[in-house]
Amino acid sequence: MRDAEHVEKAFDFGGMPARNGVTAATMVAAGFTGVDDVFSGERNFFEAYAPRPDPEQLTEQLGKRFEIMGTNIKKWSVGSPAQSALDALEALIAIERFGPDEIEAIEVHLPSRSARTVDNSSMPDVNVQHLMAMLLIDGTLSFATIHDAARMQDSAILALRRKITLVPSEELAHAVPPRQAIVAIKAHDGLCLSRRTVAVRGTADNPMTPSEVEAKASELIAGVLGARRAEAIVRAMRNIETVADITALRRLWRPSTSKHRARGQIG
Repeated sequence: MRDAEHVEKAFDFGGMPARNGVTAATMVAAGFTGVDDVFSGERNFFEAYAPRPDPEQLTEQLGKRFEIMGTNIKKWSVGSPAQSALDALEALIAIERFGPDEIEAIEVHLPSRSARTVDNSSMPDVNVQHLMAMLLIDGTLSFATIHDAARMQDSAILALRRKITLVPSEELAHAVPPRQAIVAIKAHDGLCLSRRTVAVRGTADNPMTPSEVEAKASELIAGVLGARRAEAIVRAMRNIETVADITALRRLWRPSTSKHRARGQIG
């Protein structure tokens, strides 16, 4: 809330771990020394991160429980509180096939704490009214459109945004699974529609299919490395268990040389 553009969040989740890793490797290369095993002895890793550590938890159900299976992968490249609302709206559009001109009013019920984050936020990817209006108008959302700040001044989107009201809900704040949403739509012809998202698409409770995950990965990678390189990376990851030498994959995400770019070998 206080960091309106999520710069600190981006640094904490991505920038700082990368920086710390490079710093540690550089210090070792320069001759710095440290303890041989940070997980044992006095004032170890566990004691630094937990008041009453229980290291045995790390090996509980070893080989049976795989934490990666509980990973959440966002279907939409938007702020987490907006995910469930977009799921509900997409489902309603698919069922009733209505368009933006038919809308009289929309109510978006979100957990009260989450609602503050996405209610008419200044960032396009976190503003739930903007995202829902754009989904209604475009019929889909891409990484590019979601992060297009100029679209926030689009007259059609602004007009539709004024019909969308966010309603904080204490009931949803305590619902399980978390981050549920209810979207209620009233059309000009009197038709009233409602949809509740219980398990957000992409979470462990409602995981995306492999093809959905690959489609999202392809879109994100292609924006940086091109469509051909994205396809090659996704194909390699799909069959990663057959790769004999994992370092051979590095060539797939290395920046193209100017010579290759000039010849158009990397798309």
